[in-house]
This record gives sequence, structure tokens and C-alpha cells, in this order.
Amino acid sequence: MKRMKKAALMSLRYIAVRTDDMRLYTWAEKKLFDMRSINLMPDGYYCLLYRFCMSLVEERKFLKLADWLIHRIPYNVRCTIA
Repeated sequence: MKRMKKAALMSLRYIAVRTDDMRLYTWAEKKLFDMRSINLMPDGYYCLLYRFCMSLVEERKFLKLADWLIHRIPYNVRCTIA
């Protein structure tokens, strides 16, 4: 339930930025601050994504994509994997 709530709040924050609604943005940010330790996806998904990115790096193909994907993995999960 918390993951779904965080996903909805992140979408709402993105919409607030696009529509330039600072009140809605700050409200969503305040709610998201308490949920910062919750990952949207299970850790197993992030492990698979990390391994896939490392295989892309080993083959020297799609380095920019691999870099972009690795930086989408939450920092705390990235540190435990690496």
C-alpha cells in the first residue's frame, strides 16, 4: 500500500511541476519526505536491473543507457548491491 501511495504522490508531484502549482508541489514533497525509505519496486528487481546494466557495460554497448538505468536505482539499494 505504501508503494502505491508513493507512486501516486510522485506522479502528483510531477504534474505539479508541469502545471507550475507550487502549493501542490510542496504538499506532495512534504508527504514524500516521510516515505523516502520506501522503494517502489522490490529489491530483487533492482538486483536484476543492476546485473543487466553491468552486462551492457562489459559488452561496451549502450553505455549511456546503462549509466542512466543505474542511476534510477535508489542509492541505498545500489550501495548494498555493489
